[in-house]
Amino acid sequence: MITPYVAPIRGGITSFVAGLGRGLRRLGLDVHIVAREGSTSEAVEVLGGSPRHFVGAAAAVVAKIRPDFIHAHAHWYALRAALKSRSRSTRRVVFTFHTSWQTSNRVARRSLRRMLLQCDRVTFPSRFLKDEMKMGLPRDLVDVVPPGTEEQVVSPEAVNTLREISIEAGWSRTIGVVSKFEWPEKVRGFRLLLQALRDPRLSEVGVVVAGGGSLLPAVQEEVLRLGLERRIRFLGDVADPRALYTACHVYCHSSFQEGLSLALLEAMRAGAPIVSLKLPFVQEALQDRTHALLVEPTPAALADGINLLLSDQTLASTLAKHARDRACTEFDWNGIAGRFLSSYGVER
Repeated sequence: MITPYVAPIRGGITSFVAGLGRGLRRLGLDVHIVAREGSTSEAVEVLGGSPRHFVGAAAAVVAKIRPDFIHAHAHWYALRAALKSRSRSTRRVVFTFHTSWQTSNRVARRSLRRMLLQCDRVTFPSRFLKDEMKMGLPRDLVDVVPPGTEEQVVSPEAVNTLREISIEAGWSRTIGVVSKFEWPEKVRGFRLLLQALRDPRLSEVGVVVAGGGSLLPAVQEEVLRLGLERRIRFLGDVADPRALYTACHVYCHSSFQEGLSLALLEAMRAGAPIVSLKLPFVQEALQDRTHALLVEPTPAALADGINLLLSDQTLASTLAKHARDRACTEFDWNGIAGRFLSSYGVER
């Protein structure tokens, strides 16, 4: 696999590639990962350099491996490296989009489309993202394969540490948020939550946020401007945010920028009660009042949803159980890895 990032760089791409790699290995595949940023480890080689330099360097590394399949992720330079390293031994090249890629540069868009047409399969994490991208690709070239989740043991100490934040702050309940603030649409969604917190019914509720990003300082300034600094705790980048899903009373997903959020799927798997904006890509994973509360993207509707889950424990527990069951059956990395085998042209 060729990817922009691996650990300790955090985010959905890193988690996706790591989870898929583990799933493919459990199915008996030998998986090598070549990344531009992160740390080299067993079966992972990090090359660094500019995107253009990475193309040639990654292609040289992959050519030595002589893989049967090359799976590139997320960024144009990973795709270009995959195509450049294709050899006679390479049976298929697959590219996976992770989030929306929009540009007003027609030359760049045409260049991307030309590269995509050289792939054997192009996958999207959601039907919504596939339709939104409007790349005009042949139907038999495109597939929708969502991210997956895994069962993880969460440290009780990590959960208790997060719960102590709420106790020390004097909050009655805690909302959990996992977000990487690199895109304006994620910031817009978080601002919606900040406005919802001004509802009097949520006056004793606090928010714990896991995730960093270049736009985080602007978000923190907004919190100060609204006078909410006592009710928001930013953890920054954390190695594993899964303890937060267990520690919080409600997990809130208010991002407008996703293909299909891996953090949302992990919250489902962890059994957290979820309130989310009612957006097309969310509705591919969650049904309103079956797996979660899906609300209109307004501060009032979001406040109503949060308040309902906090005040109705029976409803919260029922939705959380159904969401977990769905994550275990529909969004498990073992099954998702099997679906990617089809993209690689492998019969199970």
